[in-house]
Amino acid sequence: MGKELATNFQRKAKKPYNHYQSIEQAHEVIEKHKSDPKRAPMNVSNIEFSTEHTQRSEEDAKEKLMKSNQILKHLQHVNIVSTDPDFGDSLPASVDESRFPQKRFMGVGEQQVKEVPRGLVNLRNMVDILHNHQLDPVAWNTEVIAEKFQLRPSDVDNLVKSFSLLKAEDMNRHRKQMAQKRLN
Repeated sequence: MGKELATNFQRKAKKPYNHYQSIEQAHEVIEKHKSDPKRAPMNVSNIEFSTEHTQRSEEDAKEKLMKSNQILKHLQHVNIVSTDPDFGDSLPASVDESRFPQKRFMGVGEQQVKEVPRGLVNLRNMVDILHNHQLDPVAWNTEVIAEKFQLRPSDVDNLVKSFSLLKAEDMNRHRKQMAQKRLN
């Protein structure tokens, strides 16, 4: 029992010394490498490919680089039409605009209501109202908004006071607050 205690005590006593020696040895290796660097060994394989294998890989490469007549045949029927507003010209009458991508707002395309009765606004106009009022409350006051969208000024006033659009900073602040509440 006494011998085991003595060896454990010696091992624990020598631990900081051994740690110090390993650090010193690492520093010596690093310094030696700085003055006389050695290249890491390259793991070059000793495998030699057969001629059949090299021929097959060359054929595969040629096949992949060949032009596909089927794809070229299908691409002959593709016409590119620019709808760039800076282009200036309107589309020719022969172009069918129904095949163009439709404009979508927040993932809602055809579901958006086209005509809204007086006194109501659709989702897109609601977001526009809130966004414009947040950007410039003086120019987009309740009277201007009510006149433009044919709404009652009291409804617009309640809308502007009660609702606002979220900003990225608000979302980050809210996430941090929720994280702190979880930690507490």
